[in-house]
Amino acid sequence: MQSLQRRRRRAENYRDLLAVGAPYRQVAGMVAPAFLLLVGAVMLFVDDDDAEIFKWG
Repeated sequence: MQSLQRRRRRAENYRDLLAVGAPYRQVAGMVAPAFLLLVGAVMLFVDDDDAEIFKWG
């Protein structure tokens, strides 16, 4: 059955405006904690860089 296209005031893909989020938006939530763990490990090594060769006892 054929039908005529009706004129509309809104865009044809108006219903897709709600789905404009990034397809991989959950990646940022997984990268941030891993980055903080890496920064914490680096800070531990930087903070613990004292040479203990001349410390006796």
